[in-house]
Amino acid sequence: MQALFTEIQKLSIEELSQLNRFVIETSKSKKALLGNQIGVQLKANMTVTINSPKFEGKKFIVQKVNRTKAVIRLEGTIKDYDAPFNMITIVK
Repeated sequence: MQALFTEIQKLSIEELSQLNRFVIETSKSKKALLGNQIGVQLKANMTVTINSPKFEGKKFIVQKVNRTKAVIRLEGTIKDYDAPFNMITIVK
């Protein structure tokens, strides 16, 4: 990893900008792919968790699956949240 950092430091501003665009595009496409993989598996009444520090360790029940997000309800409450698929982990 250190060798990579050394090589990055040698890049020009323009090359760093191109690298930044590439990294952002790659990150977005991987998140979208992950979201699609999770989205096709989600069904109403499944138990899930979400990747959020605010809700760490909390379990949710899927209420509804939309095109890009799921409506989830914190167990034991009546409060619903919209969560993007790429933030959801299915509890086995």
